[in-house]
Amino acid sequence: MKSGFRYFCFVFGSLLATQVFATDMSGWSDKTVCRLVKAGGGQEQIDEATKRGLDCALPKVKTSAVLSSSTKVDLLDAIVVPQNWQPIKNQKVFDQEREVIKSAFSDHSGFYWKGASVEYCFLDVMQNFEANMKVEVEKAKGVGSFDAYHKPISICSLAMAEQLSRLGITPDYLQDMMLTWATDEVFKFPSKNVSANEYQLRTYAMASYLGVYGGYYAIHASEFDYTDEERQIVESYFSKQLIKSDMSKRAPRGLKSCDFNSTSRLAKGLNNGKMSVDTCASPLLKSTTGAIALGLRLGDQVLFDAGIKNLKLLLRVFDEEGIFIPYAASRGSAALGYSSEIPLHLGALTELLDTVGYDFLEHKTPNGMLVKDLVAAQINILNDPDMLLKYTSKNGAYGGTGGDTVAMFNKLSLIEKWKYSNTGIKQVVRQSARYIDRFRPDLQEFRDQNYVKLDQYGSVIKSTDDHMIIDPYMLYVANNDITPYKMVGSDEVLGVVAEVLTEEDIALAAFNAKEAFKLTKEYDIQKTKAKKSDKVISLKWQKQHTIDGLVSWLDSVKWEGSLDDALSLDGSLGDAALTDGVYALHYMRVSNYTGKLGHRGIDKLTVLDGSILFEAKPGYKEPVQSQRKTMKFETNNGLLIATGDLQYELDDPIAEVTFRGVIGTNFLIGTTSGRDIVMLHLTKW
Repeated sequence: MKSGFRYFCFVFGSLLATQVFATDMSGWSDKTVCRLVKAGGGQEQIDEATKRGLDCALPKVKTSAVLSSSTKVDLLDAIVVPQNWQPIKNQKVFDQEREVIKSAFSDHSGFYWKGASVEYCFLDVMQNFEANMKVEVEKAKGVGSFDAYHKPISICSLAMAEQLSRLGITPDYLQDMMLTWATDEVFKFPSKNVSANEYQLRTYAMASYLGVYGGYYAIHASEFDYTDEERQIVESYFSKQLIKSDMSKRAPRGLKSCDFNSTSRLAKGLNNGKMSVDTCASPLLKSTTGAIALGLRLGDQVLFDAGIKNLKLLLRVFDEEGIFIPYAASRGSAALGYSSEIPLHLGALTELLDTVGYDFLEHKTPNGMLVKDLVAAQINILNDPDMLLKYTSKNGAYGGTGGDTVAMFNKLSLIEKWKYSNTGIKQVVRQSARYIDRFRPDLQEFRDQNYVKLDQYGSVIKSTDDHMIIDPYMLYVANNDITPYKMVGSDEVLGVVAEVLTEEDIALAAFNAKEAFKLTKEYDIQKTKAKKSDKVISLKWQKQHTIDGLVSWLDSVKWEGSLDDALSLDGSLGDAALTDGVYALHYMRVSNYTGKLGHRGIDKLTVLDGSILFEAKPGYKEPVQSQRKTMKFETNNGLLIATGDLQYELDDPIAEVTFRGVIGTNFLIGTTSGRDIVMLHLTKW
C-alpha cells in the first residue's frame, strides 16, 4: 500500500509540476523553450520563442509534410535526412569508451561461446548462409526448439554480437561476411508454401541480420576497408533489402499479423497463438533501428522513411502502462528478459534522432504517453516485474515442454529475477543515459564513471547484444562532450553537469526525485533477501525435468534418503573424515535441455591419512582432461568440496563449477552456468 501511495504521489506530483511549468515560462532558458518547440510543443511554446526572438532551428520539413493547420502531422514524418551525416561528433571520446569496454573484457577478447569460433562463425556458418540455414531449420524441430544454443546461425549471431561489442575494432572477417552476403544476395523472403516454422526462421533471420549489421555499419562505416565498388555493393544491397523487410505483414501461413490498432486484441492474439509475434517484436525492432541508422548514414530518405514507418507501428504496441506487449504476452517467465531489450532500442533511437535535431524523448506516442514516459515505464517494470503478470499469469512454460513456468519465476526474489533475465538497474541506466540525466538524476549513481563489466550482483552489464550493436551510451557521451563524466550520489540530486541540464530540468528532476520511491533502499532489501544459503544446494534455477533426472540418478545409486537430504549441507550428519582408500571419481550430468543423464568420464582419487591425491585420466568427453586437471578438493566441517574450471558442452563457457556434499554420502552435487545439474560419484577403484 505504501509503495502504491508513493507511486501515486510521484505521478500526481509530476503532472502537477508539468502544469505549473506550462503556465509560467518566464524562468525557462532559451535552450529549454527551443527544445520544446522542436519536440512539437504547443502554440504557447511557439509564441514564447517568437516573443524572445529565438530561431529554434526546427528539423527540416519535407514539402509533402506541410499540410493545413487542421491536419494532424506526425513530426517523425517531417524529418529530412541530411547529406554527409556524422553520427559521432567527438571520435576521441567514442574511442575512449570503446577501449574501456575492450579492457574490461580483456579475458574474453575471443568468442565467449565456446565452439562458436571466428573460423566456425564468420568463415563457415555465415559465409555459407543458405547451407547452414537448412541446418538451422532442421535443428529447430521438436522439443526444445526454442533453445538457440544448439543451432548454428543462432549461436553464431549471439557470439558475433558479443565479440563485436568487446573488440574495439571492426575485424576483417566482418567486412568479408557482409560483402559475401551482398554479392551472393543471400536474403530472400521465403514462399508461404514452406512450413510455418521455416518461414518464421527465414524471415526472422533476414530482418534481424540486415538490421543488426546494417546498423553497425552505419556507425562504423569508415572502418570498413572496401573499394568504392565493394562499398556500393554492400550499401545498395542492405538498403534495398531493409526497405523491403517490412515484418508487420510477414505472418506465416495459418497465423495473423499483429493487430496494431488494438492493444487488447493484440495481447489476446499473441496469448492464444493466433498472431505471429515476429510481425511486431524482435525482427521488426532490429530492422527498424537498422533502417533509421543506415538511412542516416547513406543520406537515403526512402530507407529512413521505411524505418520511421515501422517505428510508428512499434509505438502502437505499448499499452497504457508503457509495457511493450509483444515482449510480455505469451512470453511467460521470459517476459522480463525480453522487456529488457526495450531500453536499448529506445536509447539508440533517442541518440540517432538527436543527431538530426529531433528530441525523441518528447515525442508523443499513440497511447498518449511521451517516449520519456515509456523509458520511465521500463524502470518501473524492472523494479516491479509483477506489472507483466496481466499478460503472463496464464502462460504455460515458455518455449514448450520443459521450459520454466511463471509460477517458478514468481518465487524468485527481485535480484534473482534480474539475474534470471540477464538485466539490472545499471544496465538500464547506462542505456538510457540521456533520459536519466534530464529526468532522473537520482539514478545517476547506478552508472559507473568508467565501464565495469559486472554489476553489484555479478551480472554482466551489456553495452549491446544480438538485438543491436549500437551502444546508445557511447553515442550520448561522444556527442555531448561528457568525459570524464561526473557521478553524483543519491543525496546530491542537484549536483549534475551544468552543460547537460538546464535549471528548469534540475528543478523538475529534484521535485520528481523527492516524490519518487527510493530505489536504492528497495535494492538493499532485495539484496538481503537474495543472500544464498550455505546450508543447502539450491536448485531454484533448474527446470523440473532436470531435477527429476537427479532424483532418478539418486535412485540408481541406492540413495535411501529424500532429495532434500541429498541437497543438505549439514556436515554434522555425515562422517568426520574421508575413509582411506582409492576411489573412482565419476563425472555425471543431467542436461538442462533434455533432462537426460549422461556419464562424462572417470578420474582417480586417493585418500591417505586425510590427504587427497587427485589424478585426471585421459577421456574424450567434456569436461576434457586439461580442464579436469584444475580440480581441487578440500574438507570443511564434515563437507567435501571440489572446484574446477570445466565445460560440459561445447556451447557452454569454461567456468568454475563447485561441487559440495556431506562426507560419507559418496556424492557431490553442483550446477553449471547453463543450469545443468552435475554430480561427482565416488566408488571403489
